[in-house]
This record gives sequence, structure tokens and C-alpha cells, in this order.
Amino acid sequence: MNTLEEYKDLTWSQVMERIEAMAEKVTGFDLQCKRLPKSLREWEAYNDLSLNISNFLNILPLLQDLSKDSIQNRHWVEVMTVTGSNFVVDANELTVSVGRRREGRGEEEREGVERGGVEREGGEGEITSIV
Repeated sequence: MNTLEEYKDLTWSQVMERIEAMAEKVTGFDLQCKRLPKSLREWEAYNDLSLNISNFLNILPLLQDLSKDSIQNRHWVEVMTVTGSNFVVDANELTVSVGRRREGRGEEEREGVERGGVEREGGEGEITSIV
């Protein structure tokens, strides 16, 4: 479980470098957790572990999408608005609190921010080539 705790202290630039390895490792944790004996599933420690893994796997697509080149500062501003948080967008200072999820924030809001970056990825290249 130390691995997920360590992920919380990574800066955004470190997350971008390690995102694929993080995804593989946590997916492995999820499989191992599901293979534990059913008698352990009643334990509070099992439930805590399962919840932490589940929370990470839920935000993993967001982390992967936010690490794309198409994401601009305005997308980070939208993330701050959706999450109700405020932070400095600096890849060497920004830390990611993986596993912490704000209640009431829906999948649709997350996808809206991601879609905005992906849809504009091609368009911005065309605009700069015209100018």
C-alpha cells in the first residue's frame, strides 16, 4: 500500500513520466486484491485497500488524458473549476493527490474537460500553421 501513498507526493512532471508504469502496477494490485480469499473481504483493511485501488483506477483515465500534449492552461483552469480547487499549474510544483476524490463530481464533468483538450488538439495545429 505504500506505493499509492508515494504516488500522492509525485509532482505532475513525475506523474507524466511514470503514468504507464503506475497504471500497470495499480491494475496488478487490483487483480491481487480480487484474488484474496472471500473471508478477508469482510475485514476493514481489505475494504480500505479496495477503495484506494478503486479510487486510483477511477482517476487514472483523467491523469492519462491530462498528460497529453493537447492539454493547455485553460484546461487546467477548467479542472480547478470542476474540482473546486486552486493550484499553480507548474509541472515541477503541482502534486497529484491520487486516491482522493471529491464527492459529487461526475464522470461527465471529467470527460468534458478531456474532450475539450482532445477536440482542440488538431484545430490549434491548423490555426498556427495558417498564421
